[in-house]
Amino acid sequence: MAGLLRPDWVIPDIQQLDPAFLRQREITTLLIDVDGTLKTYRSRNVDQQVIAWAEELRRAGVRLFLISNGRHSRIALIASQLGLPYIARACKPFPFACWRALKHLGGNKKSTALVGDQILTDVLAAKLAGVKSILVGFPGPNDGPWWAWLIRPLEFPLYRLTKTRK
Repeated sequence: MAGLLRPDWVIPDIQQLDPAFLRQREITTLLIDVDGTLKTYRSRNVDQQVIAWAEELRRAGVRLFLISNGRHSRIALIASQLGLPYIARACKPFPFACWRALKHLGGNKKSTALVGDQILTDVLAAKLAGVKSILVGFPGPNDGPWWAWLIRPLEFPLYRLTKTRK
């Protein structure tokens, strides 16, 4: 069970996932969470640096796909800013959205990673889908919806165990 909650890699910021990092780990496809990963929960837009990051990865041949539990209207806006396909209301940690995204992209599990900020949704979804997982730094105490903070006390001990793993 503990293996299902342990990310393959932990990084402080998504922009550290550069082409060299991914190439070294044989990752060609990224399934990307939105809130807390690409942007803060309360933000309606992604930063220009994130847009440039996504474009750099696409130029390097990395396939990108957004997977979020967020509402369609919010995620569609972010996807349009990045020019990426997406699945909203993904019901993570269930793996079905990951499998749908892989089918859409023509990717394979071995060279795919799911990137997200939550252990009990993103990391677990990756493990259940059979893809690699990358945990992006934990959000601050004022970020996220009220309901997300109901599960944070469960995630903090798990995060402390994984934060040294890179």
